[in-house]
Amino acid sequence: SVFLIIMYVMYLNVTRKSLDIFNCNPLPEQDDGYTYTSFTSLSCDGGSLCRCGEGIQDRLVPLAAVFLVLYSAGFPAAVFATLKRNHELIREDQYLRASGVGDIRASNPRAYDIRKRYSGVYMHFKPECTYWIMNILARKFAVAAGALMFRSNTTFQLSVILLVLFVSFCLHLQYRPYLSTGERSIVLRQLDEKAERGRDLVEFQSYTELQRRVQECVKKHKEVMHKKGARFDGKDMWKDSASMGQLAKAVARRRRAQELFFDYNTVEAVLLASSILICLGGVMFSSGRFDDRPDILAQR
Repeated sequence: SVFLIIMYVMYLNVTRKSLDIFNCNPLPEQDDGYTYTSFTSLSCDGGSLCRCGEGIQDRLVPLAAVFLVLYSAGFPAAVFATLKRNHELIREDQYLRASGVGDIRASNPRAYDIRKRYSGVYMHFKPECTYWIMNILARKFAVAAGALMFRSNTTFQLSVILLVLFVSFCLHLQYRPYLSTGERSIVLRQLDEKAERGRDLVEFQSYTELQRRVQECVKKHKEVMHKKGARFDGKDMWKDSASMGQLAKAVARRRRAQELFFDYNTVEAVLLASSILICLGGVMFSSGRFDDRPDILAQR
């Protein structure tokens, strides 16, 4: 799981570095008939930009192509295959996560190993949106490719990135894929509704069985926690109604705070909207409308 998280975090930067090898453009100030890379090297005229089609750029092209296939395309393919192969167990694990159980094998007998191995790529998403990480990887790749391949035309570059971000923003508002604390009760209520419909409709019968397994796991978890609490205190801790009342109030306060400040869907929507506004600002400044404004030269 930790290895998958590291691969995911590195994906954007490493993909950009790989695509940078293929990013060849003429010099902006003078066109001498050659195209140049956006990176410099000491082997290229003592540290200047490298010409494309010769020298170090020509030697790095095969390596970059192999890396793009194995990592930039191979990592998303491997993640998709893993999610597809274990889809049913991952969905069950997310319903258990929404119920607040599943961290021990006794309360998660079917999907405990899946949680330990692969939870890094699906743990933040709702049971019906466990593939959402593919959407994020596609967005990262599209932004990296657009930023590098259209570098010679700033307005078009920003327009492409703006299109990618706008589509991502619309999809996010449509599905709200993140399993925040405030979404957990909604997810469990939806499971109950689907399980109820499964009594009459064949296509929802799998949810009836899934609900039964989740309820059994929750019951088992309570039994395990009850035994651990009784052994720890040396007495039946559940009989202390005053302590339990204070604990319930503290839990309720903490839950309200989590729902208010840690709604992942709200955070993601704000970040995407902010990125869209930044791109719009870039398009405005690169449009030529402010070319005769020396007072905003630094901002441009």
